[in-house]
Amino acid sequence: MNEALMDHLRGGATTVCRAWQLVRVDGTRFGFTDHDMALSFEGQTYEANGGLTAAALQQTSGLAVDNSEALGALQADVIRDEDIAAGLYDNAEVLCWQVNWRDVRQRRLLY
Repeated sequence: MNEALMDHLRGGATTVCRAWQLVRVDGTRFGFTDHDMALSFEGQTYEANGGLTAAALQQTSGLAVDNSEALGALQADVIRDEDIAAGLYDNAEVLCWQVNWRDVRQRRLLY
């Protein structure tokens, strides 16, 4: 757990957003964020305004999210209809991060 992020979350007003990394089985990676500007960390750029919005459904003590969902349609020029039809996104992995957009070193992998 990133203690700096946890301290930031306990501080009241926060500057956090979500970032999603989509990893196809061929290793191709795409990054998206619900922040209004692109973010970069761990060698991945997370493009802004991909059309997704995260919503926490349940939360327990310790700030651990038990259940969450992404709402919206992913809109990105890099995701092409023909690639979807060809099955390139079948069994893709999605990683979801909670990130302090002011200091992306403050982040945690949610799932």
